[in-house]
Amino acid sequence: MILRRRKALAFRRDGDRTTVLLGPDERDLVAHLAGQFHAVVADDDDPHLTRLYPTAYVDDADLQDDFTSLVHDDLVLTRLDAADLVKATARVDALD
Repeated sequence: MILRRRKALAFRRDGDRTTVLLGPDERDLVAHLAGQFHAVVADDDDPHLTRLYPTAYVDDADLQDDFTSLVHDDLVLTRLDAADLVKATARVDALD
């Protein structure tokens, strides 16, 4: 007899509604990690963060600087907003 392992599901979709199937400890961890991510992105001085921001012009530093000046702040704000949303909803049972 072959026993199949069921995939652990963290979310269940029902139309436009998503139900979160995480326990309290897992929800706390998700909120904590979102807070840590927010703090790291907000600092914006960590050289490891460069992988979060696309390089549009590999061979032209001037064009890359122009591109960065146009999009970097928006990308930072988008990531901060996303981290805030995850943290704010980590303990919510269902999301629309």
